[in-house]
Amino acid sequence: MKADFSGLRTEDIERKPISAWIVSWTFPEDRVVKKTGTIACILPRRFSGKQMVNIVNGIYLAYCYHPDGQYYFAMTRFRRNPLARIMSEEWVNIGEMPGLDAHYSRDVRVIWERGDRDIQTVCWTEPDYYQHGPDGVIAAKVPGQKRKHTFDYRNYRSVTPPV
Repeated sequence: MKADFSGLRTEDIERKPISAWIVSWTFPEDRVVKKTGTIACILPRRFSGKQMVNIVNGIYLAYCYHPDGQYYFAMTRFRRNPLARIMSEEWVNIGEMPGLDAHYSRDVRVIWERGDRDIQTVCWTEPDYYQHGPDGVIAAKVPGQKRKHTFDYRNYRSVTPPV
């Protein structure tokens, strides 16, 4: 059964910014990781990095592995070699193809354009990170990039081009 929002007002709604985990897909192409911004889910801020590893593993297994692969992972690989890694307190990563990242952001917002189009845009800023030099020493602090993803629910397709 499809939800009917025809009785609601048609002006746009912008939700207030919140702190949350953004779990999004990344697709490496030509040895360069390009962020698509495609969002797998938005999760509450109360999850720790260790909890996010388990959640990201579960999402990745559900979308990318056949039942036999899920069974093998459950039986052996999880304890010895988990897919997800904690890169920092605010970043959990699966570096496979496709990749899955979870970033903690303090300014997640959703803008809902209602009416004929029914488009939702999720905006967030990724956390700052440290860039390492060739000798392994921290070279610079890189500010987090602003990201957004727009999805058209009427036509069920992504509107945002890859970044």
